[in-house]
Amino acid sequence: MDEITIRDIMLNLPRAFSPENAQDVRAVVQLHVTGDEPGDWVIRIQEGQCEVNEGQVAGADLVFTAEARDLLEMLHGRLNPLSAYMMGRLDFRGNSTLAMKLPSLFAKGMAYLKQQRGQDQ
Repeated sequence: MDEITIRDIMLNLPRAFSPENAQDVRAVVQLHVTGDEPGDWVIRIQEGQCEVNEGQVAGADLVFTAEARDLLEMLHGRLNPLSAYMMGRLDFRGNSTLAMKLPSLFAKGMAYLKQQRGQDQ
């Protein structure tokens, strides 16, 4: 089976969203991906909904920059995001409280994506 790509993840992110953990969250997150799968993605969270679009947005609450392979390693649980940040492999600017909350907002995460691709969980 093909590896999960950044594009797969971003297009399926709304389905991996856990609205029950997003009460009162209203945020815009900009993701800038470099490396093998470069691109820019905007994640909007409001009213218990998550919307993802390709592109850039001014004034995001949180901006992440990472290489595609590092981002995939983090999403697979093989690279701790805090360690990645400390090693300079993940950069973020903006609302640190929101950054800490993101994992709970996407609690369904990789398990959902693997299921969609027919991979073992």
